[in-house]
Amino acid sequence: MTLHAQQAIVNLPSADITPEGKNFLLDENQVTPWGAARAWSGTNFYSYGVGRFTELAVTSYNGGSPLAGNFATGVGFKSAPVVAKTSNVKQTFGSMLTPNHRATGAGHFSHTHTSF
Repeated sequence: MTLHAQQAIVNLPSADITPEGKNFLLDENQVTPWGAARAWSGTNFYSYGVGRFTELAVTSYNGGSPLAGNFATGVGFKSAPVVAKTSNVKQTFGSMLTPNHRATGAGHFSHTHTSF
């Protein structure tokens, strides 16, 4: 069996795209196991490669204990077409809608960056 991975860089999406027909799952946890401020917070990210340098994504933000006031699930996409095939330059862009499950309202963020 062969495993492949991509990495979020300081919680910013990388220029890597999940290949067409493939799945990617990332589980990220932060734990403070001692003292009165004991806490656990988790973020889960799933993406599915749809082809044409694009993936669809679902992310759960701020799950854990104690309960965060802004637990949200984001739904969106990321694309990174190759700008120059000879140099592997990519212009990445994406967008995510993030409705809050513990409060009213929803958020949205868009991102872009160049990779070379």
